[in-house]
Amino acid sequence: MAKLIADDLSGEISVDVPENSPLTDYAEQVGVYFGCQNGNCGVCDVEIVEGIENLTEQTDKEKDFELLFNHRLLCQCKIKHGNVKIRL
Repeated sequence: MAKLIADDLSGEISVDVPENSPLTDYAEQVGVYFGCQNGNCGVCDVEIVEGIENLTEQTDKEKDFELLFNHRLLCQCKIKHGNVKIRL
C-alpha cells in the first residue's frame, strides 16, 4: 500500500492508496480539487515535496503545461509505490 500525504498550513493529512492507482481517486481526500480531471485545466497542479520518484512519468499533457520544478498534475499521476508528499 502506498500513501499520499498533503502538507498545508494546518498540518498533514494522509490517505492510503493502492499501488499503481490513479491519484484522482484519493487526492480530494487530502484537499486537492479537480476541474476537468483529464489534464486540460491545470487546477490540480501541486508541488511534490517528497517521493516524486514514486509517481509515473510525466505525461505529454503535463509537459505541455511546462510545470515548475517538482510540480505535477495529480489527475495525470499514478502512485507506483511508497509515499508521496505534496504541498497544498
